[in-house]
Amino acid sequence: MKVKPDAFLCLFSGDSMERAFHQMIYLEISVTKRPDGRVRSYLSCTDSNGLGVCEISDTLLGFISNLTQKELELFSKLLLNPADRSPLESNAPDWSLDDTEVWIGRPPAQNGMVCVSNGLTPYCLEENGEQYFTTEQVVQAVDLWARHTKEATEIDVPEALGTVARVPMVGT
Repeated sequence: MKVKPDAFLCLFSGDSMERAFHQMIYLEISVTKRPDGRVRSYLSCTDSNGLGVCEISDTLLGFISNLTQKELELFSKLLLNPADRSPLESNAPDWSLDDTEVWIGRPPAQNGMVCVSNGLTPYCLEENGEQYFTTEQVVQAVDLWARHTKEATEIDVPEALGTVARVPMVGT
């Protein structure tokens, strides 16, 4: 697959990713009320037509949305200062949560890139099983989600249902 230079830098195959290479993609936060009455927020990725880009939503964004507020802060610091991490085994990931592993600026990722792998999703089973994002793209998603989770306690729930944020993802 050829990638135009200004295209989103998540490099893997899939129908919706192929679609995403040809149009703007967005980070979205939606708030829904479940049948049991509880409210749930979702971080997802959509294309300019509002169709979901599951390859990103189910991997990178699923990982980010499962981090606690404290983990979001620690992960954000690691993204911005990868040299500050503890010395690790050369092939060990920098962060691991459930079945998702993340490498920041070192193999298998390169400088300025973040590599995400989740063996439970079909999107990471293709090719070499890894997805690559720019650090800037991951920082944008982390910041958006962190702001939302911090503010979520102050939101008036009945008025906050639906899409509460939709921003173009950097690099698209």
